[in-house]
Amino acid sequence: MNIRPRRPEDDQRLIDIYHQYEKIFMMTLDDWRFHMDGRAREEGKQPLMMVGEIDGQIVGDWYIERHWSGVDGTFFAVVEVDRDHTAHGYGSTLWND
Repeated sequence: MNIRPRRPEDDQRLIDIYHQYEKIFMMTLDDWRFHMDGRAREEGKQPLMMVGEIDGQIVGDWYIERHWSGVDGTFFAVVEVDRDHTAHGYGSTLWND
């Protein structure tokens, strides 16, 4: 698996994977980009997202950001794998990255 930083051209694919798991906060592409790039954030609190590719296709991602509570050392993190690509160890590989 090739793991690399998220790029804006990845966003539609990442939204598609996100929507497989999220049924309440159904972000549009613009919402997603605002969440990832546009929100005013304090220095050092920007989210970090990496994507995992197999044969050039994004099959999953991991995301981490400081928790909204502001408690020092507390983070929100998630790993998502496209449902068509589960049970191959991709989520574990992303998590261990």
